[in-house]
Amino acid sequence: MKQIIIPLFSLFGSLNLSAQSLSLSVGTDIPYQHYFAVNSEMKRFELSYRTGILIPPYSNAILDIIGALGTDEIYIDLLDESFDFGWTNSIGTFYKFGKKKDWYGGGEIRYDYLTAADAPRNIIQTVTGQQINIINFLFSSVKLKLGLKMLATGLRFGKSFSLNSNNKHQLKTEISINKYIVTNSVLELHGSSLGLNLEPINRELNRLLWEEVFKKYGFVGGFGLSYCYSF
Repeated sequence: MKQIIIPLFSLFGSLNLSAQSLSLSVGTDIPYQHYFAVNSEMKRFELSYRTGILIPPYSNAILDIIGALGTDEIYIDLLDESFDFGWTNSIGTFYKFGKKKDWYGGGEIRYDYLTAADAPRNIIQTVTGQQINIINFLFSSVKLKLGLKMLATGLRFGKSFSLNSNNKHQLKTEISINKYIVTNSVLELHGSSLGLNLEPINRELNRLLWEEVFKKYGFVGGFGLSYCYSF
């Protein structure tokens, strides 16, 4: 994933040098993220970098949607706490059209990182079919934590509404849809345990989460609303 993300940020920086104007946005994609964005605006194109957070109730809604699409309930229970908080990032390129160039649409690529959260050992054992024998060292607290790194691509379309005569203040409404194309689960052991190798369990868990959840049902996006200020 680093091989993809780093060049994208380099591209954003280089194109930013040729931008006619810059703008900042704060907004929300329902039911996905709350975000802050930096936009490089040119005559017909706009390049945007967004960084945000995924928190309840949006995270709960995403799991509800994934479940409604057909994901087995045991995977929803497994991912429940991991989806409590996430860091979202995206870079999008949009073409502006219409008489006032107030309509726009284009593609984006996003990288989401869900922070490691407590993972139920019994569910992991059931899903992977592998036993997890935790032997506490000096009676220390030992916990399994599951995090996720996910790459997605998708489309975004929107319209800008000017809020004043010089067009510096705008309200933007959008719709977006993204599909995860790469996911990587990270199962970690927090605390001290003797003789526990999580690598084979992690490999199997990573395969199952991709095959049974994100490959088929890993869609995010929705309705967006943001305030934008142009310099």
